[in-house]
Amino acid sequence: FQAEDGIRDLVRSRGLGDVYKRQLETLTPLICRSISLSQMEQLCGMLQEIATRENIQPETLFYNYKLSVLLESGISLADFFAYVKKIRYPRLSSVHEKQEKIIQKMKAPEIVKILLDPSLEREEMKLSFTLRNDSQLEQSIQWLKTNKDMLNLLLQRDWNDEK
Repeated sequence: FQAEDGIRDLVRSRGLGDVYKRQLETLTPLICRSISLSQMEQLCGMLQEIATRENIQPETLFYNYKLSVLLESGISLADFFAYVKKIRYPRLSSVHEKQEKIIQKMKAPEIVKILLDPSLEREEMKLSFTLRNDSQLEQSIQWLKTNKDMLNLLLQRDWNDEK
């Protein structure tokens, strides 16, 4: 800015338009994978929330968490979303990891499926059994008896107080 003659120097804009252009350039590998508009909106929303929470620029976010490297590595869209969700919801992700470890310890047979509420809003789980004969029924009953305490741990644990 030159005050004496009123001539202003050109200053390149660093406004939101430039930020979104850089984000779009960074997300180009996702666009090439036919990501839907709703998925792109969800992803951009999570990235913006992370950047706001950490008080950093979106391009810094991509650098700090190596998001560009992941995108260029050919990571699947599902895995990329899972990674970003883990960053966006760190406590929720931590609880999911603990729950998954408990489920793995139970060594459920293929005929048993355990579904937990991903939001942790409801203290419930769904157990699904695919039974084709009496022996599978007996196997399921034995598995339930053996893993009763672990199942109760999944149900009764107050995950929100975990540190």
